[in-house]
Amino acid sequence: MRLDLNAYTEEARNWKTLADALTTRANDLDQKLKKLEAWTGASADSAKATFANHRKQYADVSAVIARIPPVLNDAAHHLGGIRAELNRLQDEVRAHGWAFDPDGKVVTPGPPPAPMAGLDPEARRLQDAVQDQLERARRADADAAYALRGLRPETAGFAGPDQATVAAAATAIPPRTTAPSEVKKWWDSLSPMQQESLLYTHSSEIGALDGVPAIARDRANRTRLTELKAQLLAEQERLNGLGERRIGPDNDRLAEINAKLNGIEKIEERLRAATETKQQAFLLGIDTNGTGRAIVAMGNPDTSANLCTYVPGTGAKLADVEREMDRADRMADAAKKADSPSTSVIAWIGYDAPQHPIFEAPFDSYADGAKKDLDRFQDGLRATHEGPKSHNVVLGHSYGSTVIGHTARDEQLDVDGVIFVGSPGVGVDKIEELHLPPDQVHATVAENDIIRQSNNPHSFDDPIERSMDIHGPDPADARFGGHVFASDPGTPSWPFGSGAAHSEYWESRNIGLANMGRIIAGKPTV
Repeated sequence: MRLDLNAYTEEARNWKTLADALTTRANDLDQKLKKLEAWTGASADSAKATFANHRKQYADVSAVIARIPPVLNDAAHHLGGIRAELNRLQDEVRAHGWAFDPDGKVVTPGPPPAPMAGLDPEARRLQDAVQDQLERARRADADAAYALRGLRPETAGFAGPDQATVAAAATAIPPRTTAPSEVKKWWDSLSPMQQESLLYTHSSEIGALDGVPAIARDRANRTRLTELKAQLLAEQERLNGLGERRIGPDNDRLAEINAKLNGIEKIEERLRAATETKQQAFLLGIDTNGTGRAIVAMGNPDTSANLCTYVPGTGAKLADVEREMDRADRMADAAKKADSPSTSVIAWIGYDAPQHPIFEAPFDSYADGAKKDLDRFQDGLRATHEGPKSHNVVLGHSYGSTVIGHTARDEQLDVDGVIFVGSPGVGVDKIEELHLPPDQVHATVAENDIIRQSNNPHSFDDPIERSMDIHGPDPADARFGGHVFASDPGTPSWPFGSGAAHSEYWESRNIGLANMGRIIAGKPTV
């Protein structure tokens, strides 16, 4: 008998997760109500009543939803026993040289199977036994369906007189290209129950929507992360099962899946690692298509005074997300040492980065493909931020600086500064094309960084030489007109510079890291 019992148990786990989340939200509202005890007056009474009503809704919905997993698990238990017995009966009928047809009748094996003219007592016994098990399966299915019908959406609080627009809201999610300010208005217009419904039923859309607050996006993307991991594990199992039958493309795909799963596991570890030295992480985006994307914020960007979006360069992908998260953590720590009151640094692998330094990195197409997403993400940070306006900067390393340059040039970034680190050029000939004041354009390049080989020092003086630059002149050259800050020379390598120096800006004792932290904190560099 072919029956996917995992579908029942997986759905049971999903409903339990939702019930637990609603219980947590109800407990949070309890804490808010306690903090309002000393507040009196008409406004206070109205606010307390609103919180109390929401708290009751969450508790009621959670209580109803919590009744769903036992129904599904009970059905899985009964159907699992029935499947085992049917498989045993099938083995027994095969031992006699017979078979069962789809209706559970004993037939002679084919092809094609043929009904038996007359059943002997043993064949009759086996056929009756199968019919009995099929009837048990029908009763188990009917019992589960009846129990679940008793847990209708209105019973659970997702519809009904007070939630009549939930279904409509679930199908009216703004397109991802919608202005984040409009997304924020839409999200705020939803009731708490509508928001919870969307987070559960449309996690992939909500998790990718700029303008949805970080806490909600994080919850949606954690659900999405679990789903994507399960899909990769299933494909990994299939490919491993091929054994010696795997051919070259299969092996390549298996290696890719293993690398992406490693990246996902590193994200899971970082999401759990909230300590005195590491802030709580928020998952603001996840995708396993292509080389994979991930957006992970170290600290809550909606409540932090200083924000930095870090855009990595060539070779950035989901498989290597641990390196980018570590750099984000180091920059957040550097900003803290520079007396930033609160900081969020976001590792933004939100684009398809070039993977090869020679065959892909010289082309503008990767930056042009990223610029609208990066611009919308920055607008989203503005739309969801709470309290006084935050100090927002974007930092690009290597090709990531080219992405930022193209975005500032063509989309006019809503930021308070850009930081170019080890840049091959930012897509402009003159600083004015970035549409930012010169004192908000910061750049550094290590003395021994091999990236210097892509920068033509004569291009500022000679138009012909300038035309030979791949991505434009070096923004860390004083003649570009921005603020150049110091970094350590890095590991030397004669005569062209070293690849090691290109990645050493985040070493703990590098003055470049300290200066990044100071710029993020809105302080002058040293």
